[in-house]
Amino acid sequence: MSYPAEILLKALQEEQPGAFEQVYNHYYPLSFRKALSIVDDECLAKDLVQDVFLYFWENKTYRQIRTSLSSYLQTMVHNKCNNHFREEQKQRRKYEEYVITVTTPEYAPAEEVIEKVQQAYARLSGHQQLAVQKVHCEDLSYNDAAITMGVNYETLKTHLARGMKKLRNCMH
Repeated sequence: MSYPAEILLKALQEEQPGAFEQVYNHYYPLSFRKALSIVDDECLAKDLVQDVFLYFWENKTYRQIRTSLSSYLQTMVHNKCNNHFREEQKQRRKYEEYVITVTTPEYAPAEEVIEKVQQAYARLSGHQQLAVQKVHCEDLSYNDAAITMGVNYETLKTHLARGMKKLRNCMH
């Protein structure tokens, strides 16, 4: 059974049982299409929309809606997609800056250095790549990086140390 948007919003704001499920079932397809039109990747679009609904529910942002529920959710999806691209660009810039700051001969052109580091990075094991990325590109603490990788702190340190050693050796 589907309810008009105003009734659905009121039920949601009153935290009536089943209201969120109704909102999710009704607005997910529209939200997914919106995200897909922006990111052009089905898996990413699903993840972003899921994040929007999770945030919407956990932070009870529906309590502050004074406009249409549809417009509010579509704005959230739009902003989430834009934030994703901004974060992606930020990570790319950080990676490029990191590549340039790795011990490089002063005479080497930046393009050559970047290519050399990318080749060295590609030779690292998957765990070493992930450790370097989490700590040096995403600026996570060792503890946070270990948690996101699903390894203990000491294992992360080992992967990171070995990865950085290989990167340094490839640069000389």
